[in-house]
Amino acid sequence: MSPRQQLALSNPVGPTDLVAIERFEKPFTVDGHTFLTTLMVNKVAGAFFWCASVSVLDLVFNTPRADLNEAELKTAHAVLHMLLIGVGQSSADKFIYDDRTLQIRRPLTIEEERLTES
Repeated sequence: MSPRQQLALSNPVGPTDLVAIERFEKPFTVDGHTFLTTLMVNKVAGAFFWCASVSVLDLVFNTPRADLNEAELKTAHAVLHMLLIGVGQSSADKFIYDDRTLQIRRPLTIEEERLTES
């Protein structure tokens, strides 16, 4: 488990806690594109989920860009999966895409859930 994944697992947040969510945002640059990535663990109605999101940043306004081209979508998708390497139950992924952000919501493993209780 990466240090970033450990931080997220050690500090689950509610999905509407926007202040807490900002703590888990981190810019990431690959292939000349700058992405805003978020990796956290959400607690929803007693269940825990890994939540990862990736947006391509507009470098002028430093905000997520809409209307991504195919290469940007492919790279963003790869970054999204990289955030979740080795954690959660990948067979139960829920993939969400709007015009600015790619997201995956993935249940924790039983072992990861035990770690949130300690």
